[in-house]
Amino acid sequence: MQDEEPTSRSPAPTTTPDRTSTRSPQPTATSNVTTPNATTTRETEHDGTNDDFVEIRSNETFPQTTARVADGNPSTGGSVTILVWNDAETARQIRVAIANRNSGVSVLQKRYRIEADAYIEIEVTKPSAYTLDVGVDGDEPATIDFRVDTCNGRRIDVAIGRDGTVDWAALSTAVGCPTVPTTE
Repeated sequence: MQDEEPTSRSPAPTTTPDRTSTRSPQPTATSNVTTPNATTTRETEHDGTNDDFVEIRSNETFPQTTARVADGNPSTGGSVTILVWNDAETARQIRVAIANRNSGVSVLQKRYRIEADAYIEIEVTKPSAYTLDVGVDGDEPATIDFRVDTCNGRRIDVAIGRDGTVDWAALSTAVGCPTVPTTE
């Protein structure tokens, strides 16, 4: 069951639709960083049609729209932030669907009218494996699999080009989740 609320959090999974962001400006995408003795690294996955690193290069400071798919338990620690950028000179209808990969249950299915050079932000905090389908309404969507766990932050940047091509890149904090050591 999908609840929609403007900005409140509840114990049940909720989707918070279309609200103006009061968060700080959008972070800039970074490349791989590996340092000796570091506890946090950034991993980069890339999929798309060109060899350039995909990043949101919008002139907008804040997302046009934000939505949240939440567990209601902010102590879980892990989340995935998805930025979808309309890299075109005209506004377009962009279709976004997120479903639980194991059950197939939809947690978000919406069409957004995204202005030229604007982007939307979707945050998923409920731990599970998901499939994101995204693209220009009427075209075949790109499918991106991702996972929300209890200890890593991830970001997926999706750029929808002028011709409707979908490029994306995923960044992760890549912190190892705590495990209980076993003795044999």
